[in-house]
Amino acid sequence: MIGLGMGAYGTTPGYMYANQRERAPYQADVARGRLPVLSARPILPEEKPYKYAVETWKLGFLSRVAFARQFGELPEVRFGAELALLVALGELEQVDTEYRLTR
Repeated sequence: MIGLGMGAYGTTPGYMYANQRERAPYQADVARGRLPVLSARPILPEEKPYKYAVETWKLGFLSRVAFARQFGELPEVRFGAELALLVALGELEQVDTEYRLTR
C-alpha cells in the first residue's frame, strides 16, 4: 500500500512508513527529489496478519481464502471474537468467502 501526501502512511515489503506531517518539510523533501518520509520501521512478524486485514478492509472486504493462503489459518482463528462482534454490530457481513464492510 502506497501512502501519498502529508501524514500518509504506507507499507513496502517488510516495512511501514509515515510521511512528513507538515507542509514545509514535506515540500522541501519533494523539492530536493527525496521521498518525504518522516519515519520507517520493519513490520514485525506478529503484526503482519493485522496489517493485512486493515489494508484489505480499506478496499471494503477481507477474503477468508486469501488470508488463509497468506497466514496458514482462517481469519476466524486469529480474530474470531472481533469478527463476531463486528458482525453482531452490523459493521461487517459475511458474504460467501469474504467479510465485507457494511457502511
